[in-house]
Amino acid sequence: MTMNRTFKLTAIGSVALLALGALALPWYSSYTVHAELKALAGQARQGDVELSKLAHEAGLFSSRGSVELSLRSKCAADEDQPPVALKLDYTVNHVPSLTGLNRFEWKATPLGEVGQALGSLLGTGLSGQGSVTYAGLVQTDMGLPEISFARGGESIQVTPSKGRLAVGKTALQFDWLVERAVVRGRGNALEMKQIKLMLDLQNRSMGTGIANFGVDSVSAGMFSLQGFQVSSETTETGGRLNSKITESLRSAEFMGQSLKDMRLEAVVNGLHTPSVQTLTTLFSESCGFQNMTRDEHQQARVAVKALLTSGLSFGITALKGSSQSGGIDGNFLVELQPFKGDKVSLAQQLKSAGQLTVTGTLVTPAQKDLALSTGFVREVPAGLQASYNYAAGLLKVSDKALDAGMFQEALAKADDMINSFLSGERSAAVKPALKEEMVIESEVNPPAEGPVAQKMTP
Repeated sequence: MTMNRTFKLTAIGSVALLALGALALPWYSSYTVHAELKALAGQARQGDVELSKLAHEAGLFSSRGSVELSLRSKCAADEDQPPVALKLDYTVNHVPSLTGLNRFEWKATPLGEVGQALGSLLGTGLSGQGSVTYAGLVQTDMGLPEISFARGGESIQVTPSKGRLAVGKTALQFDWLVERAVVRGRGNALEMKQIKLMLDLQNRSMGTGIANFGVDSVSAGMFSLQGFQVSSETTETGGRLNSKITESLRSAEFMGQSLKDMRLEAVVNGLHTPSVQTLTTLFSESCGFQNMTRDEHQQARVAVKALLTSGLSFGITALKGSSQSGGIDGNFLVELQPFKGDKVSLAQQLKSAGQLTVTGTLVTPAQKDLALSTGFVREVPAGLQASYNYAAGLLKVSDKALDAGMFQEALAKADDMINSFLSGERSAAVKPALKEEMVIESEVNPPAEGPVAQKMTP
């Protein structure tokens, strides 16, 4: 009897604990959602987004409500321009599942004057459903109905589109797909198929991660494109930011000409991360460096100096393309070496090199002969090639040394202007110009004779 009673008590206790845990998770989810929404609504503005008119009905197993969001740039030139506003209706299921702590559904409806204009395009509005994972990641699927608009002989038609958004503490993922979009009017038509946008940012404040935009095909009256894509990748290592942007085009046809395998790859490497973060913050808070305090001006100068003296490089690492007539292949890189002096010295820091190769019949025989006659272009199999290299004041073009005096002089003038800015002084280049302008003015309009002129004469 004693053992049976102990077993029963243990079983009852276990069930009670399970029941308590089952109730605790929904309660925690409901409390957290309510608290976070209330905190957000209590802040008058977050950047360019403002929340208002929160109406939240909290429940143990489910909650519902609505909130209005207004989007207006704090740097907008026209304060009378109505903001982009929308009403967000939502429901939250607080019962936990395998996908996360809770699940939710939402719908965004445009409001106001801008909302009326958007409403005619978006129809029933943007909607989706998602969940909050146990790790705190907020993720949702999204969908837009078909967009159809016609007025004055012009029309826009976009098939239903869909996407996904996931937001973590620092990370952000976003992707969107439009199967087909057509714009017609004024005797022209443009059709795009398979429009894709993808973001995968590890740190959205720093911008590190991958971004990609692509269109499978573009067709218009005068041209057509296949496989157009723009992608970027930014990484941060050892306090340095490295970015690469790539544009590619599988094929294109324009006025009877065909191009294929076009590729442009540009890089910026070795940017001093703290300086980039400082300048990014100042740019945002001062509306593009327009409204800065004295201290912020000084912070900007310190950050720019650190960028220029800590070393960096930029350039085009790949420029390629081909047609029926031939192809091109080129690259160049500019490097600013680290410098420990008190002032920026481009004349000592700068290094650069590059080359361009042209093959096929893109260059006519006459143009080829003229290029070869200069001595700065050399002949390679099936084409021509030119290159340059600059370092330590020495300039070579296709291995021929040239006088770099004028280039050195230009760098020295650039150094004066940059260091004048960094020191907070007026540009040294402006003073001679002002003095020369005063001399010319005195010659054109000499001072009048008399007591006033006598007092002005030294």
